[in-house]
Order: sequence, then C-alpha cells, then structure tokens
Amino acid sequence: MIKTNCTPIPKNASAQEILDKANLNWRVKRSPRFFFHSGKFVEVPGKYSLLRTDRVEELTTAPENWQNSQNQDIVAVFHQFAQDAGITLTHAGPLNGGKQICLIGDLEKEYDVQKVGDITHCYLQLIGSHECGVGHQVRILAERLVCTNGATRKVVQHKQVLRHSPDVLQLLQQGLTLAVQEWEGLCEDHELLADTPMDQSQAAMLLIESFGYPEKGLEEQPPVVQTALQLFDGQLIGGHLLSVYKTAYGLLQSVTEYYGHHHRWRNSTDHFASLTIGSVANQVRRFERQLVGVSNHG
Repeated sequence: MIKTNCTPIPKNASAQEILDKANLNWRVKRSPRFFFHSGKFVEVPGKYSLLRTDRVEELTTAPENWQNSQNQDIVAVFHQFAQDAGITLTHAGPLNGGKQICLIGDLEKEYDVQKVGDITHCYLQLIGSHECGVGHQVRILAERLVCTNGATRKVVQHKQVLRHSPDVLQLLQQGLTLAVQEWEGLCEDHELLADTPMDQSQAAMLLIESFGYPEKGLEEQPPVVQTALQLFDGQLIGGHLLSVYKTAYGLLQSVTEYYGHHHRWRNSTDHFASLTIGSVANQVRRFERQLVGVSNHG
C-alpha cells in the first residue's frame, strides 16, 4: 500500500469502530469570527469559523448558510456505500489536519502493463470535506506494486463534487460506476504510454516544460527535473521492465517515484494528502495528460 498516514482498519469494522480507531471521533462546530480594533473585538458579519472541537482548531472559514458535515455522518454514509458495493475498507483517517477525512477501499482490480509483471492495483479513495468550497470526492487510487508509487484520478460526476443530500448513497453508487470507467481509461492510457518510445532529450524537454525553467540549463533545474531524469536514465525501481525502459510510461513513473520516494517534504505538509488530492496530485495528473497527448500525436 502507498505510504499513508491513514490508519489500517480491521476487515468488517463498524462505522463506530472506524471513527474510534482512525482518530475520527471528533466533531466540528461553527463559530462567529471577530477582529480586534481600537481596544475591542468586533464581530465579522456573515462570516464564521468551522472549528475542530477536540483541538479548538480552525479548519475553514464559512458563510452564514454553511451546513456542517459531521465525521460520524460522513463515515456512516461511506461505510454503508462500501457494504452495499461489496468493497472492503482498508484505511481511514484525517487529512490536512482534519480539513478532509479519508476512507480507502480495495476495488480488487489489477492491470499488468505490457504483461511483463508491471502490475498496478486499484483502490477507491473516498474523501469527506470540512473545507468551504471543497465538497466530498470519489477518486481512484492506483498503485504500481513494484515501487509503491501512486497516482489518483478524480471521478467527476456532472462536473461537480458530491455533497450531502438525501440521495447521496445513490450518487456514490453512480460514482463507483464512473470510478470503474476511470480505472479502465487509466489502464488504456498507461498501455499507450508504455507503447511510446522516448529518448533522454525528449524526456528532459517534457520534464522542463512541466516542472522546470525553459530558459535555464539542466544543472539549474529543480530537483524533480534532475532526479526524475536520473531515474528515467536507468535508476527507476523496476526500470528493467520493458513497460518503463525508455518509454513515456517510464517517464511518468520517474515523476511519481520522485514524489513518492525522493522529494523532501516540509514537516508541516501532509504528504499523502498532497500526493493524492492536493497540489502534487494535480501536477502529476497534468503531466500524465501531457504525455498521453504526446503519445497520441507521436
């Protein structure tokens, strides 16, 4: 399993057991906001803080009509969905200090890229949100087993994220169908990338275009460019496999391996959240789309 700060949960755990074991058994509440001016506190009209009550910690700012979602409700919905869909939940926990909560289920799907033993395993990532403007999400979480590199794809439903509503279970079931479609699309894309030869100069150009500075030399590029290029040039875990040797798929895995194994994270960063739902996940997904475009036009 990709290195995660989420907690392994026992098979067939109840929703309450998940809350207790995964440090999710806390609540949020809305509180007025104030600023200090001329020796007194003045309330900010129409603005509130959403607080994590076990730590008295602000998770987000919210408008007056904000509807709180409690962990027990989110976990109960996701747990019921997993039971109905026959999915085994494997991990759970807070992300980004509790701004999101995460449940991971095993979709029990695998794909062998180029049929050379380069196997990717598929999980389902269910994200509950306590952050204003960020709704609940369904993502597929794909893990390359030889190196435990991972990448995610967001399951888009009518171009919106999931929100609490009476039909949320039905929406989650539809999201599962879309997740399976996303998984099938990912397998097709990775097969295409593994079929696309790539030399060192082209790899360097693409890395610099996406992560670096086109006006600078290679020695002045950021670590992601320099390290990923070294990995692509023979140091990649599982680099002997024909699926990744001098291919566009190998370049993609060089980037995911860099972020999964070599990147220096700040102590305050939730690296699993960044890798799966945050800025790094978005960068890697954009790079993957760029490589697919190059492969389609190659």
